[in-house]
Amino acid sequence: MKTTKIIAATAIASAITLSMSTSALAHSDHDHSKLPLNWTFVNDTSSKIEERMDTQDAVRYVGLSKFEQKKLKYYGIKEGNSFNSVVDNRPIQVTKTMGGVKIDEVDTAELANNWRIPLRQKAGVSLVSMGNQHAHVGHDHSYLPYEWEFAHKTMNQIQNRMDREDTAHYVGLNRFEQKLLNKYGIKAGNTFHSYINGADVLLERTMGGVKVVKMLDNTTVAKSNDHAMGKKS
Repeated sequence: MKTTKIIAATAIASAITLSMSTSALAHSDHDHSKLPLNWTFVNDTSSKIEERMDTQDAVRYVGLSKFEQKKLKYYGIKEGNSFNSVVDNRPIQVTKTMGGVKIDEVDTAELANNWRIPLRQKAGVSLVSMGNQHAHVGHDHSYLPYEWEFAHKTMNQIQNRMDREDTAHYVGLNRFEQKLLNKYGIKAGNTFHSYINGADVLLERTMGGVKVVKMLDNTTVAKSNDHAMGKKS
């Protein structure tokens, strides 16, 4: 599989804010934090957002499937939180709502210092946006020059496995996490990057999880927002 077959955002920066309605955002149970994130939507969701952006409606709301909602929850993005993204090369601000997102276009300057999740390009490699890819029989051993951001719990599991020298560095993933990788075009047999405890780690996707191939360096990278990565306070 060519690396262009992986799903990713079509722009370098993003900005989106989500919201259900003014009354919903005013609810005392909602967290109205602005998260320093640049979210990468898959193409089918991006297309729905783009259609709403082209309307003249005062409030532009986009419903999300249960799986898309679960993805945001997996990364700790709660109802009322806002974050950034790019759709159709246009920076937007997104606010998480009860069943989807509210979108507003923003200035490109708001995209600075945002941590892109869950998928971002490896330095020096351009991302190309493609449609959702369907898994096929057998393994695809392509190297994908992309960096995947795991939620905090899974990153800890990988780190713990790496610390054990007496066993293979393999970590199983639950069905949701496996489907999440599928949605972004990472198939069994693919190798890709992730940052674990500040280190660049090369991983291989397996049938039931991921395997650590090797640690490439100990370069410290900008730490993603703990709240938005599922870390419990």
